[in-house]
Amino acid sequence: MSTVKDPTAKGNSGFLWGIGVLLVIIAVVLGFIFYQNRGANMQGLEGFAKENVNMEMSFGDNAVTLKAADAKDAPEVELYEDYSCPHCSDLAKETDGQMKEKIEQGKLIVKVRTLNFLDGSQNGIESIKSNDGHSYKAAAAIEQVAKSGDVQLYWNLRKYLMDE
Repeated sequence: MSTVKDPTAKGNSGFLWGIGVLLVIIAVVLGFIFYQNRGANMQGLEGFAKENVNMEMSFGDNAVTLKAADAKDAPEVELYEDYSCPHCSDLAKETDGQMKEKIEQGKLIVKVRTLNFLDGSQNGIESIKSNDGHSYKAAAAIEQVAKSGDVQLYWNLRKYLMDE
């Protein structure tokens, strides 16, 4: 006849050894993963030329305003763009250099308004309201950069997103 032992009784050191070995294995696996991915944060940025900017930036009314410090009577334009839109990307590649030059000269004030209309799918408007599309995630990241006030980071991140 078998007897049932109390699981809290002394003599269950095998269980503790098993937990200890499991924790060591997890630590080794995580260490290996971190070691393998130590340079991954720069992958994909090779060849990307960072640009220096000489302008001011503010975020308000769901728009990023780019202007020179002395842009008093400069015309103001609004630019609507979606980071998933190939035509928006083409426009940015062709005109951002000229736009940057005019902003830095104080001849133009630009309000950039980010959209996410291309996050849609066959589900229609409901998929646009979701927050799992590329445009939404890119817009959320760029909004946080804009709120930080780092105009150089904003300009270069926007350029990278539009170029890629």
